[in-house]
Amino acid sequence: MQLINFDDVNAINELLEHIGVSAKLGPFLGEHLTQVLGQQQPDINIESIEFIGAGDCSAEGMQNSDAGHIVQIDALTIPLNVHVVLISNDRIHHLDLHVKIMAKSSDGKYAITTDVIIQRQSVV
Repeated sequence: MQLINFDDVNAINELLEHIGVSAKLGPFLGEHLTQVLGQQQPDINIESIEFIGAGDCSAEGMQNSDAGHIVQIDALTIPLNVHVVLISNDRIHHLDLHVKIMAKSSDGKYAITTDVIIQRQSVV
């Protein structure tokens, strides 16, 4: 799988690491999108994922009274746009996806969920 334009996503990688995701954004999306898209069509093979951009991240939390200026993040949302090329049923599919990574803290650990929305699709 080819990962395109993932060179300048260090800030997103740091956020993912903070919520307990050990993989970098590209490999995380590769594995996750294979799983999510594979639920609808089991024979997919992702050829490439291109990072298009990230929207405004949002976070909720409270200031840690012991540490003064440090904020404990309770919820985090990272919206992303990617272009995916995959093969399924011997056809090439181009998908523009909006992926929203959401993390909520419970007892110091983050539960991570995602929304994957197909914004545009074409088949060759």
